[in-house]
Formats: sequence, C-alpha cells, structure tokens
Amino acid sequence: MKKLLWAFLCMAALAIPVRAEESPTEANLYAQAMALEEAGDYSGAISYYAELGDFLDSRERYVQLLPHTAHQVRGYDDGVAAFEAGGKWGLLNAEGVVILPPTWYKIDSFHEGRAVVLRRDNWSTRYYDIIDTQGHVIWESDSPIDAYSDWEDMSYYRYNKSGLAAICRNGKWGFIDRNGNTVIEPIYYDPESTLGYNPNPFENGAEWLLEGRSVPGKNLTFEGTWRYIDTEGNILLENQYQDVRTFSEGLAAVKADGKYGFIDETGCMTIEPRWDWTLPFQNGTAVVWDGDKQGVIDRQGHTVIEPVWDDIARGPDGRFFVVFAGEWDEWGEDYGRGAFGFFDADGNIVWEPQW
Repeated sequence: MKKLLWAFLCMAALAIPVRAEESPTEANLYAQAMALEEAGDYSGAISYYAELGDFLDSRERYVQLLPHTAHQVRGYDDGVAAFEAGGKWGLLNAEGVVILPPTWYKIDSFHEGRAVVLRRDNWSTRYYDIIDTQGHVIWESDSPIDAYSDWEDMSYYRYNKSGLAAICRNGKWGFIDRNGNTVIEPIYYDPESTLGYNPNPFENGAEWLLEGRSVPGKNLTFEGTWRYIDTEGNILLENQYQDVRTFSEGLAAVKADGKYGFIDETGCMTIEPRWDWTLPFQNGTAVVWDGDKQGVIDRQGHTVIEPVWDDIARGPDGRFFVVFAGEWDEWGEDYGRGAFGFFDADGNIVWEPQW
C-alpha cells in the first residue's frame, strides 16, 4: 500500500509544470525596466512596470513616468497642471510629480481651486464631476449629460467668484458650495435661460433661476416661476414673467405679454413693457429695440435716441455710434446709401448722420 501511495505522489509531482530557467523573473523584469528608464526609453520601462504591478515600487515608478509619455501637458492653474497619457488626463504638482494618475477623459482648467472633469461609462454615457487641486472628488454626478461634444457646457459647471458651481441632476439645475454641499436644490430649468446669458452668475450676489420651462416655438419665452436667489439660497424676489434678465444698475429687464420693460430691486415695474428687446442699463441708459430698429432710453423710460436706427454701438466716452444700413435687394446686396453718425450720452447730435 505504501509503495502504491509513493508511486502516485511521484507521478503527481512529475505532472506539475516546472518554470523554465530562461523565463524572466520579476527581479529580471524590474532590472530591465530600470535599465530602460535610465536609457530614457520611458514607454518601454512603463510597459514592464505595468506588468510588474505591486512588485517593489513598480506601481509608483509607473505613475511617475507617465508624464514622460504624455501627449499633452497644459499650463499650470492653481499650482497644478493637467496632462494626458493613454487617452486619459491626470495632474502634476509644481515639481512635476504626479498627484493624480490619468483617470478622467477630460479635465477643465481650474477655477477657484476646483476643476470640472469628464467621466465616461461608455462613449455615449458621460458625466461631469468636480475635483480639487489634489484630485479629490468634491462632487460626483449621478446624472449623465447630453452634450454634442466633451467640452460643451463645461463652463456652466465651473466655480465662479461667488464660490458656487452649477450642478445638474435629472435635467434640473442647482448650485453647490466649494465643499460640495448643496446650496440651491437642483429643481431649475437649464442654464440657457440664465447661465448662458450671464457667464458669471451671482456676480451681483444673487441670480434669477426658473422653475419651469421654455414655451415651444417662442424665442426667449418661458413659463413657470422665476426666483431671484442669493448665494445663501435665500429667495429675494419671485415672479412669473415670460423672461427675466440680470439686474444692472438696479434695474432688470422683464418680459410680459411679449414686450420688455424694467423692474427695480423690490420687484416694482418702473418702465412699462413696450420694447421687443433690450440691453442692460449702462451709465444710466439702455439700448432698446422697437421691431428691428434700435434706440436709447433713460432710467425713467424716456426716449434719448429715437428707435429708427439699424445698429447702435456705445462708445467708451459715452457717445453712441448710430448706423442706418440703407436698402437691400433680394440677394442681400446693398443698393441704397446708408448713413452713420454720433450722439452724445444725452441724445444730442455730435456728428450729423451722413447719407
């Protein structure tokens, strides 16, 4: 019986494959990787370090060599630089040391110590997250974005000077603070209604947000409730106009029954709606549209320059440059004689329009 057992054990031992002496060991691979690194062949060294995994400091060496194989390295923002290797982006510190291995499909520039990053489950399912300068995730999206390109709408998520950043959840928008805490719940309409118009939201300490939707087939016409909300999440004003623009010099344009007027910071209508479009007040006046013609009004709604001009440009010295384009034929060719001139800030003619 003992002889049979011994014979069985011998046969089992012979069946176990023996590693050939010439097969490279981990130590040999590590030596080859170091030699390639010293020779400047970082791509070759990285391939060996990647194969070695956790052997000695292989994983650390792999990470630190990544910048040498980077296809792109951007300039420094807030003390860190983004670099791309292998189709993903990571971060370098001021000494060029990797503090975040390539993890994200895109990294936006840093603003207020935070950056928007793009995460993908697959090519068509994409998410925007927010990280700090150490690569820590401050806010992680749980709702995929619907954008035409990787960078589209990325600026909406950036932290602005108020210390807030826009977030999107299930197609609705809100705001978080620098620590990722929700300040304004994501229940508001997409940023084209406000953020697209104002690239620096909350610059006046508050911003208009719409809980509602756009009216199909009508340009810049919305239905629902507009709220003027400060950076603490407090509601300062609330109304149901068709459109509301940002306050400038204490007045905000609002749309009612298809026409624009102005309200003050208490919500009272100070200039009745009668214009088809308007620009914000600047130096006590605003450019307005009557149909496709432009004019200028003051803070009381009085006409400063009659709305008879095809274009009005405000000069740095307070003067207005006015243009009458002339007449156009059916092919878009100008066959009439146009005119241009200057008005001062009070609407007085400085240079008589020349025909």
